[in-house]
Amino acid sequence: MASRDVVSFVGLSELSLEMAASLLQAGYKVQALQQTGPLMDAFVKLGGSQCNSPIGGGKALIVLISHDDDINNLFFSSTGACKELERDTVVILHSNILPSHLQKIEKCLTENAEVFVVDAYVSRGTFEHLSGKLVISSSGKSDAIAMARPILSAMSDKLYIFDGEIGAGRNSINVSNCILDVLH
Repeated sequence: MASRDVVSFVGLSELSLEMAASLLQAGYKVQALQQTGPLMDAFVKLGGSQCNSPIGGGKALIVLISHDDDINNLFFSSTGACKELERDTVVILHSNILPSHLQKIEKCLTENAEVFVVDAYVSRGTFEHLSGKLVISSSGKSDAIAMARPILSAMSDKLYIFDGEIGAGRNSINVSNCILDVLH
């Protein structure tokens, strides 16, 4: 059985390195499924560890992949993670994919793996008081949000939560950006 304080990342990026560093500082054990390379080297230097399977974590699986096919393969292929996810694991999906696809993934995961699923739109703040800070806009069902909130809070400088349908976080950011474009 996996440790409940382990958080696994799939898909390292500059932003996820920053999120991983924040989780490490908050006392989580953080691991990543990634090929060797500069990002993995930087991740290990932060105190993270490399894993061979996304199922090494018990508390959360953070998926920072932006392509539908890659996400489907990660979860639903013959060797997919859906079959091995522990009950009540929090799955946090990077929401650069369409909300309708996020909703399909959520439905499949919650029906087949009994996990909690939320989305997380990750960006850098642009307003004066958030300039350059890591901002996460997340949405999902209230029970999933409750499970994910400590992890999301530990990873971000500012967290916006939208209770309800997964994908609402991304939609709210898109609306806010459109309003700001009109005002400027």
